[in-house]
Amino acid sequence: MNSRRIWFVVSVIILVLIVAIVVVLEDEAQIVQKAPEVYVPLVSVVEVQSQDNGGSIQTFAQVNPRWNLTVKSRVGGEVVRVSEKAFAGQVVEKGDLLISIDDSAYQVALREAEQAVLSAQIALTREQARADRAQAEWAAAGNSSSPTQLALNIPQLELAKRLLGAEQSRLLVAKNRLADTTISAPFSGIVTQRNVSIGQNVNEGEDLLDIVGNENLEIAVSLGRQQWEMLAENWRNKMALITDMAGVEIGEAIIKRGGGFLDPQTRQYRLFLEVENTPNSRVLPGDYISVQLPGRHIAETLRIPQTALTREGLVWYVDGDNRLRKFVAQVLFYSGSYIVVKTPDVEARENSSPRSFLIATTPLASYLAGNRVEAMLAGGN
Repeated sequence: MNSRRIWFVVSVIILVLIVAIVVVLEDEAQIVQKAPEVYVPLVSVVEVQSQDNGGSIQTFAQVNPRWNLTVKSRVGGEVVRVSEKAFAGQVVEKGDLLISIDDSAYQVALREAEQAVLSAQIALTREQARADRAQAEWAAAGNSSSPTQLALNIPQLELAKRLLGAEQSRLLVAKNRLADTTISAPFSGIVTQRNVSIGQNVNEGEDLLDIVGNENLEIAVSLGRQQWEMLAENWRNKMALITDMAGVEIGEAIIKRGGGFLDPQTRQYRLFLEVENTPNSRVLPGDYISVQLPGRHIAETLRIPQTALTREGLVWYVDGDNRLRKFVAQVLFYSGSYIVVKTPDVEARENSSPRSFLIATTPLASYLAGNRVEAMLAGGN
């Protein structure tokens, strides 16, 4: 009886051991089968060849009118008329009447000047007659000696001529001062400020209003030495694109002159452009704009999407081992939605041309150099 119990206990122990061994082996098998797979992220790329590329040099500037004037009073008096075109914001054409000053005193001065000229003409006629008579009398007397100028009334005649000239000059001044009581627009433009009102007494030289021209607009841009060297050859009279700060095209300008000197304050080159006055132009004086200057073609460069450039100025690419790499971009040009950067001195792909790069189109902040990825050509599978 005891031997049976012993064999029974031994059998149970052996069975428990067998079950435990089977369970352990199954758990190990499951662990091996459920080992996590390595995740390889997809990276959207474009294949770019290093080659000769050109583009535009982007710079920012302010649009300035060629003509910008504070109109001052040339005469004093009471303002008797202020045209609606003299109000701030009004568009005026050259010659439009803006302000009138009481001209009664200047009318009187003109009449007096005219009277003085008439008197001087009479005096000249009288002296001329005396000189002619003296000449005739000297000839009739048969004198063999030459007459003196005083005897022929020549000094008095010269004085009368000079007095007439002086009075005619005073008459011209009186006419001009009378004309100055009417203030007209000196050029086409926009009134930006009015400083006088009807009934106000103004003095000579007092500010009346401010006008900025709107027909001839100019842009002065500053370029660093590197930008200047990348400017297109024969840049004079070439067109430059003008965009607003949102990148919307608003007009064009012609490069007229510049170079040859450095700005003494910024130590930069200066270029001067004239805005093309076309019906589609939306360039306004005082506007802050972006100017796209034509650039020359540069060898060993990459033309990549602007989205490939990070805020830190980095460009990410996938190398021949399908690992992420990066380089600091040296931006040379802007060309629409693309930029042109200098080709880095690295081999971008193995078993392929070192001049070919797989550029990440939309790099993420989580990118780490050396991470393995799977490159996917943009627009492909």
